[in-house]
Amino acid sequence: MRIAIYLGDLSPPSGGAFTFQDDVFRVLMEGDGARRHSLVIYSNLSREQTARYDRADLLWERTRGELPHRLRRWMSACSEFLPFIASSVHYRGSFERSLRRHRVELVWFLTPTFHTIEVPYVYTIWDLQHRVQPWFPEVASYGRWHCRERSFARAVSRAAAVIVPNAAGREELERFYHVLPDRIHTFPLPTPFFSLEEPADRSEVLRKYGLSAGYLFYPAQFWPHKNHVNLLAALKLLKEEFGLVLPLVLAGADKGNRKYVRSLVSQWEMADQVHFLGFVPREDLVGLYRNALALTYPTFFGPENLPPLEAFGLGCPVIASRVRGADEQLGDAALLVDPTDVEGLAGAVWSLYQDQGLRKQLICRGRQRAARWTAEHFVQKVLAFIDGFGRVRRCWPTVV
Repeated sequence: MRIAIYLGDLSPPSGGAFTFQDDVFRVLMEGDGARRHSLVIYSNLSREQTARYDRADLLWERTRGELPHRLRRWMSACSEFLPFIASSVHYRGSFERSLRRHRVELVWFLTPTFHTIEVPYVYTIWDLQHRVQPWFPEVASYGRWHCRERSFARAVSRAAAVIVPNAAGREELERFYHVLPDRIHTFPLPTPFFSLEEPADRSEVLRKYGLSAGYLFYPAQFWPHKNHVNLLAALKLLKEEFGLVLPLVLAGADKGNRKYVRSLVSQWEMADQVHFLGFVPREDLVGLYRNALALTYPTFFGPENLPPLEAFGLGCPVIASRVRGADEQLGDAALLVDPTDVEGLAGAVWSLYQDQGLRKQLICRGRQRAARWTAEHFVQKVLAFIDGFGRVRRCWPTVV
């Protein structure tokens, strides 16, 4: 079949979304599984980036950038009242025409980016948190809730397959959008490749950022749902109740909440304890994980998250939120705590600080979990579905 692969407009500061897309696309390009199909790649990659994949059998089409995305978000917010606006804009039509010009038979949207099309497609969903926890501003303000709702509703209603990460994601998709179970495919998030590769000198990153080993590490963009505040409260409790002052290293781009987090650090007199690194490149993440006492990941959102898998692969113990799906993703390889339970977070940190046997046990279990499912496994599963769907798709001709 001729397959179109649609890449989201992502870059390294996008965090886990970029890591997922980069690893899965790398397997598609370098593995043999996709070579039995003809591929058309829709992306915003530069010529230098596409030159990395020197294959004569690939066709490349450049996608639009941020302006159309913002326009679509505005259209989605308005379409409830002005449907004519959403239906008369021609952007989606141009994508459809390109697919037909290239005689594409199936599209795989590698990330939750979506355009309404008539060509059959596979759609990827990481979470439906705007439905599960609609009060967070990152899924509610500036028309975001309406944008996400309309995009997901359109996407899943006609998808040949919808990919979700686990049983919790499957249940939410069935409940909120009434998708038939046979069209839902449960493929977990893969362990990122960089966490499974042999690391370079781990001490260099400490010198670069002025750190000493033995800190708590939290790589997360500054969204409210990332729950930096309750993590700070737990460290404050450890200091006041046990006299334990552990450094906290925060890495991640600001998404509007960093100023508020900084104000609490100042108010609670923790400025010497908390380190704000901003966005850090992938090569530095390796050393930051390996020198940490533990990854603390108290997010409110699930049903799966990538950083615990990164920590597993790099031998870093994990304290994570007991959100829906966490038990299935992390199992007994992490200490799971309710994200609102400040005392529980503090207790988990204290346990890892005091108990070296527990720490070694979690490291061992984490490495086993990390190796169990990678981007290669993920791509194999998707290609197996595509191969099977080919026997359906061959029943009608491609209309140009």
